[in-house]
Amino acid sequence: MYFMNHDFVREVLSYQKPTDISKFTKRKQASIELVNQLKSLFSFMILSNKKYVDPSLVIRNIVDEQGEPIRIGD
Repeated sequence: MYFMNHDFVREVLSYQKPTDISKFTKRKQASIELVNQLKSLFSFMILSNKKYVDPSLVIRNIVDEQGEPIRIGD
């Protein structure tokens, strides 16, 4: 559970997305978006009183070595 690793959560929450990601490879762009979605998820988990937070946006941003989305559950 990454959320229980406070150092990891702190690093993700302090991440600053680059202003122009178009100069990066497809895989790096996907990785940037993954961290950005993870940042949103962690923020929501911290600030929300809900018992469950939908992680589907984070999961949709997991990619393979070529930057293609991995179909989770296949």
